[in-house]
Amino acid sequence: MKFFLIIFFLIFSHLVFAQDKITLTTDPYPPYIEKDEKTGIASGIAIEKLNKIFARIPEVELEYYILPSSAWPWKRQMREVEFGRKDGIVMLSHKKEREEYMVFSDTYISGNLNLYYKREKYPNGLEWETLKDLSPYSIGVIAGYYYGSQWTEAEKEGYLKVEKLPTIDSLIKFLMADRADMIMLNGEVANFKLKDLGLSKAVLPLPKPVKTYIWHMSLSKRSNAVKHMSSINRAIRELKLSGEL
Repeated sequence: MKFFLIIFFLIFSHLVFAQDKITLTTDPYPPYIEKDEKTGIASGIAIEKLNKIFARIPEVELEYYILPSSAWPWKRQMREVEFGRKDGIVMLSHKKEREEYMVFSDTYISGNLNLYYKREKYPNGLEWETLKDLSPYSIGVIAGYYYGSQWTEAEKEGYLKVEKLPTIDSLIKFLMADRADMIMLNGEVANFKLKDLGLSKAVLPLPKPVKTYIWHMSLSKRSNAVKHMSSINRAIRELKLSGEL
């Protein structure tokens, strides 16, 4: 009898304490998202914030699937989540059409989107007020990224000359080779990357940001993980109230 009670207790304990696993996909996006290639441990601004959020949801085990964009293009990541083969995406801007296959968390992170130019090419700097002021220039952006409704509309109307490249590294090389007049980068990412490449003085931001980004975590509507979204949003609200997020 004692033997069966022990077995029952072990099975019951496993059921009680078993965690749901949520796999969030992304590519490295320093300083927001990084991965130690030796240990496989994820780190960065966004990762630290998500770890705080999920620390308040003990029934969920969080897993990050991080691969470089050369092996894991952004558009493919989106498809994997759309069809439920991955549960969600670490950080994503809200877009109406994405609501067809994704559920978005409350915002948990923000940043500025800036245009950058080569100092040697424009020693007196550049300024702009409206997007139409940018029409004389060619601008490099990341393919598949969403830069806001105004930018998308300006592209459709044809007064922005936009070149789309696959990665941040290719974007910077494009600028340095004088194949674009400007490139679009997140401010934190640009500071990190340009410093790493020794280009902090050679590549400068325009004074006015294109927009202030707010990012969400997203979950596929085809994933069982969506049942945890209310808990995720509650954790985000609590951390914002406490000043930890």
